[in-house]
Formats: sequence, structure tokens, C-alpha cells
Amino acid sequence: MQNKNHKPLTDIIMANISNVMVTEWFTELLATHNIVNAENLTKNMILDEIREIKGTIKNEKLWALGAPSEETTDMHLDNIEVLEEYINFLETLLAQNV
Repeated sequence: MQNKNHKPLTDIIMANISNVMVTEWFTELLATHNIVNAENLTKNMILDEIREIKGTIKNEKLWALGAPSEETTDMHLDNIEVLEEYINFLETLLAQNV
């Protein structure tokens, strides 16, 4: 039986994510693997997600280089910043829980 004072890891994680996009991506990661509690994520699932996000960052860099305006370049650089925040979150999760 679960202690009433014990919050599931997923709730703790979600409460500590400051970026809405990171929260959405993490929620999607859990949903993709039909996972209710983050404790059930495997090392390989997280590593695969990190690899995929690193590929997305490479694409964002290419888009930024070829952007037709400074505004568009800035948009891609902002995307990269948030994606890197997500990778940092995943790496922290990996180091702590898997």
C-alpha cells in the first residue's frame, strides 16, 4: 500500500519542470511508451529520447543558418535553447533514477 505522504515520481518531476514545453515533451514521452509513472522509464527509453532531441537540435541549427530573417533565426535559436533544457532534464533524470 502506498503511503499517503509519498508522491509518485512523475508528480514530483512535473512539479519541478519550469518550462511548459519540457513538461509537454516529457508527458508525450511517457504517453508514447504507455507509462503512467516515470519510475517505469528505462535507461534505453531516455537515451533514445536524448538522441532524437540531439537530431532535432542539429536540424534547428541548419534552419537557423538558412533563415531568411533575424526574427526567424532567433526563433530557431530559442527552440534550441528549450531543446537543450529538455536534454539537461532527461540527463538529470537518467543520473538520478535509472
